[in-house]
Amino acid sequence: MSSWWSQSDRLTYLRQAQAADSYDFEYVPQMLHTLLLIITLSSCI
Repeated sequence: MSSWWSQSDRLTYLRQAQAADSYDFEYVPQMLHTLLLIITLSSCI
């Protein structure tokens, strides 16, 4: 029974890690784009 729980926890952890990775891959380019916009705007002023 204990081995079943540890295996289930491991699967849940892997799923959370994959979700975090995919979130980062979507979030980082968006953040860089926003930073570029701010830099461009501030240099124009």
